[in-house]
Amino acid sequence: MVSLSLIQSNTQIIVNNGKNTSFWDDCWCTAIPLKLKYPNLWKICRSKQATISEIVSFVHSQSAWSLGFSRNLKEVEVNEAAQLLDNIGNPELNEDQEDSRVWLPSKTGNYSSKSCYEIQYINEQNTTEKFTKSKLIWNEVVPTKVSFFIWSTLWNAAPTMDNLVRRGVLPPLTNQACNFCGSCQETTNHLLHHCSYSYTVWAYFLEFPNVLSVVPSSTAVCLNTWRRKWEDERHHFIWNNLPYAIWWALWLERNRRRFHNTSESAANTIIIVKALLYQWALPTQMFKGLFFEDLVHKWAQKIYNMHL
Repeated sequence: MVSLSLIQSNTQIIVNNGKNTSFWDDCWCTAIPLKLKYPNLWKICRSKQATISEIVSFVHSQSAWSLGFSRNLKEVEVNEAAQLLDNIGNPELNEDQEDSRVWLPSKTGNYSSKSCYEIQYINEQNTTEKFTKSKLIWNEVVPTKVSFFIWSTLWNAAPTMDNLVRRGVLPPLTNQACNFCGSCQETTNHLLHHCSYSYTVWAYFLEFPNVLSVVPSSTAVCLNTWRRKWEDERHHFIWNNLPYAIWWALWLERNRRRFHNTSESAANTIIIVKALLYQWALPTQMFKGLFFEDLVHKWAQKIYNMHL
């Protein structure tokens, strides 16, 4: 089955009347959306979900961009605006023709099942080479549903806001803001690693082990570099299963906000991570002699013998 994301990532938008292309969200003039390339301008723009045609105005029969900022630009924003205008050029719309897409893998620009298959085959080969440690995805300690979720992140198939829009599940102009911070586009890597909310959770657990480590940039990088051997079995269990618990706890919190309109603090998500580790360890008796309350209130003391 050919995914919509594969189609969209290998097509180029040709702007004509500009009515079906989002000015800030679509990759119509640069390799990434303008809101990601010029985030300072996007934050102060009144029409964040406007199409290109809605941002073009006409003065004395001449077309011009009308970006509609909510206040006067600061010096750094003036420089960004100059770069933006240099990128997008003068608006030249063709009212008689709708926007279209060009299929990049084909010399003619027309889609063919053969060229699509070739691109899909190359992507699968590259992905297979990139994620060689598949046994780390299907961890016997971790529930299968969690492993499936992690597997989906490796293929950029997790149902984050950007992927839902790219697949056509949500309309093109849907607000793709992160369900945690609300200010950045919700992508897999942002949601699970880069968001300030997620970073708080990671930072808590990285504070106590006596190792030099940083928050991983992606699930792929983490799976390929995270594992290490510990002399203490309990430390070994916690460290090597910690990313799975953090990813799943963050995803549960994301869905709580998305579908139930309720939210919990990062401190509560940290407790959920501990609960997952405690639950997954039950068959192994890894936490024998400890109560869950010990993990909640005395994590550093009980696990790492640290007295704070």
